[in-house]
Amino acid sequence: MIVGVGYISESISLSLYDPMTFLRLLPLSITRFFSGTLLSSEMLVVLMIYLWFGVGIACAAFCCHHLILICRGSNGQQLHTAGISITTGKENLQKVFGKRWLFAIFVPQPKNK
Repeated sequence: MIVGVGYISESISLSLYDPMTFLRLLPLSITRFFSGTLLSSEMLVVLMIYLWFGVGIACAAFCCHHLILICRGSNGQQLHTAGISITTGKENLQKVFGKRWLFAIFVPQPKNK
């Protein structure tokens, strides 16, 4: 996404420092595409930027949802393992991610058995 944004900012001569630029980029690109001043490959990059942004938001939402499930104590690992009764969210995070659970949330590591 970062490479696509850099490419589009150079080809369209649009500053992406303003937060509203992301909202103006699609209508501006569509009008330039139909007027013939924007190439089809550049329009594809603009559409891919919006797709990548949407996928990133969806992945962040799924990650937050699963972290909330783990903190509440209702994750898939506990459903398959019988007899686990964990009371606090910190203990549950430690059970799922290991002793260094805060580090393991951001850097996944293989589980030692």
